[in-house]
Amino acid sequence: MTRPRPFLLSLLALLLIGQGLAAAVHCLRAAQPPAQGLMVHLCTPEGLRLVRMPAGPDQPAEEEGAPGQPGLGGWCPACHALPQLALPAPPLLPAPRWHLADIAPRLPEARAPRPPARAPPTMPRAPPAAA
Repeated sequence: MTRPRPFLLSLLALLLIGQGLAAAVHCLRAAQPPAQGLMVHLCTPEGLRLVRMPAGPDQPAEEEGAPGQPGLGGWCPACHALPQLALPAPPLLPAPRWHLADIAPRLPEARAPRPPARAPPTMPRAPPAAA
């Protein structure tokens, strides 16, 4: 069995440490509230719009650039299809069919109950008696 080279082991260790640090930094960055506001991409019939949502409720939202400009709003083929988009028919929900109760087949009339089995009324609780 061959041993891995020390260079590869140190490179692997460096990559694993870098991956762990990158994940931690990414999570911590997402936990901080945005100071300038949050950038949101909105899909509209005119194209993608890049809107800066303010950090506070008293500030108005600002639109960054005009829609359809490369780098600012972008172009999305789905956005231009919104007005002409043919949506599928909504699924039919199951509904009660009480009005069909009159035409449902009638159940056969109940027969007389079967005679009881010839057995003791309760389970035996002791071993059988010697005869």
